[in-house]
Amino acid sequence: RFLFVFQPKKKIFKQLIRIFREYYNVRVIKDYTFNCKKYLSNSSVERFYALNIVNWKPQHFLTLLKGIYYSLSETGKLIFSLYVSLEPHAKNRKDVVDTPEEVLKVLNNVAIPIAFYYDDIGILALYVFSKCEVGKIYRELRRIKKEIDKKIEGCGEECLNYKMFFS
Repeated sequence: RFLFVFQPKKKIFKQLIRIFREYYNVRVIKDYTFNCKKYLSNSSVERFYALNIVNWKPQHFLTLLKGIYYSLSETGKLIFSLYVSLEPHAKNRKDVVDTPEEVLKVLNNVAIPIAFYYDDIGILALYVFSKCEVGKIYRELRRIKKEIDKKIEGCGEECLNYKMFFS
């Protein structure tokens, strides 16, 4: 089994290279996780861990979901967490995008969170999805994005959160 670790920050990337240099089955990739499709073969991943990465800028959430979907094997699972509530005065709040209610509705229609946990920015929900469920979520969110894109032209600040989340 191979482990792929995505890390776009140069300093942390170098630290990870040093930490994992003795492991033949660990590959550290200096890129964002949403670009995973470039590095992972179709249907090659049994477990994809995307914990606490979804809300950080830049996101490209639909690109991430599409890459995960194509990389998962038929029996593969996505272990996934995202913020369901943010602390208004959190230190790193400016680097994080709120999760839109529509996204949470789609996720919760497919599966219920198996756990919640808290960090200094807010509360995160933890989900486990099958490949089929990831595909369903991707298609539904892509449909919602198209609807929202049509409405964005007519709205102001209130739509900015949605636009940032789906960019």
